[in-house]
Amino acid sequence: MINETSGRGKTMKISLKKMHGSGNTFYVLWTEDFAHSLWHEMAIKLCSTSWDGGADGLLLISSSASADVKMTVINADGSYAKMCGNGLRIVAREVLESLDVLQASIETEEVTLHVKKTTPIFEQQDAFAVEIKPITFSLSDIPMTYGNNDTLINSIIPEIHDSIHFSVLAVPNPHLVGLVPIQYIESRVFQEKIGTQLNESRSLFPEGVNLSFMHPVDEMTIFVRTFERGVGFTNACGTAMSASALVAYQSKLVESTKVRVINPGGFVECHLSEDQQSVFLIGNASLIETLEVTIGSDETISILSKTIAHDEMDDYERWKDYAENMVKQKWRK
Repeated sequence: MINETSGRGKTMKISLKKMHGSGNTFYVLWTEDFAHSLWHEMAIKLCSTSWDGGADGLLLISSSASADVKMTVINADGSYAKMCGNGLRIVAREVLESLDVLQASIETEEVTLHVKKTTPIFEQQDAFAVEIKPITFSLSDIPMTYGNNDTLINSIIPEIHDSIHFSVLAVPNPHLVGLVPIQYIESRVFQEKIGTQLNESRSLFPEGVNLSFMHPVDEMTIFVRTFERGVGFTNACGTAMSASALVAYQSKLVESTKVRVINPGGFVECHLSEDQQSVFLIGNASLIETLEVTIGSDETISILSKTIAHDEMDDYERWKDYAENMVKQKWRK
């Protein structure tokens, strides 16, 4: 909520929340003024680790002519994202609780998506299911040009690595998913090197790419770690987990269209549609803290008050511990 008129040269008093989905942290703001250039600049400041511990992005909730609300996603570097699965769960919780309903529709940059509160997947902690689409393997939608190829599915890309099999897909953000041996999961160095190179040179992916490394845990579970464009490593990326679940099923790494995806921030479930054109991403949307802040005429951000959601944070630690123990017990080498 914005309590004073926004704009350069004026002081704003803002109510916002810090929330997370699978450890993917965001500041959440209801605003009708998101088009102002202020917001991408504020995202950089809010998400800096030097301010309140930082975050992975800023989620803006505004009115929509075609859905219950509209979601806009701004990355930590100020760039805009087409979609964010973990962020969508957070916005889903905000909208469902605000409207006091069990399901709603949310407009994103490319498509309107359905969200709902659903059956818990861990203990009795609230879970939210959000629709992830469109999904396409067409290189023109990434965009990516690679010889005469229209798609790259379970393919070796020598420019990246001479033995890892990669799949390229848009969800609708561009994703590169690699099935890797355990050593590339246990150490992040190699993935960080590739992710940085791909997003700095832009020779293969003109608009950058989210790089995920995937490894099987058991017949229904995979582990995924993602290096996100515009962010770097995050605890989780919702569209990357959805993309990886689809690739895992098509590669026969898992036996069911209901895939558990463990990540450094916990775990989610991805339920693939029969035609494999969409995914329902199911997981938490937890409150970290609520804040009252002022943004001065010089764009300095000051915290007036902060309330930490200790109970929700403690609850999610159990969720995260469960995921970590599952990986330790079940790794398929």
